[in-house]
Amino acid sequence: MCNSIFIKALYFGQAKPNGFTKSELEEHLGKKECEWGPLQNEFEQRSTSAFNQSGHKKNEGELFWLTKSGYMLLAELDDVRQARKEAKKAHWIAIVAIFASVIVPFLIKLFETKS
Repeated sequence: MCNSIFIKALYFGQAKPNGFTKSELEEHLGKKECEWGPLQNEFEQRSTSAFNQSGHKKNEGELFWLTKSGYMLLAELDDVRQARKEAKKAHWIAIVAIFASVIVPFLIKLFETKS
């Protein structure tokens, strides 16, 4: 998920609230034009779900920015990442709990037999 060029473009757009050009994004991603794939299609459309063109020109070309949908996608991605972290933590807590539930009865029996 972290290596998706589309997700990287979303985070780049979030960092540029005043807009960005395609050439700035290309420079940031370090990708050749032919490697863009589906992301290239997103920018060739006049209005996409995550990116929108401002109609204003900069030296390098037309400005783009994230739409409300783009920001919502980022929020959902952050939620998924947080859920993954919590799931990993819960996994280890469960393993410790299982281990403790197996070991504690043996320890109790061991101490009872010594007394």
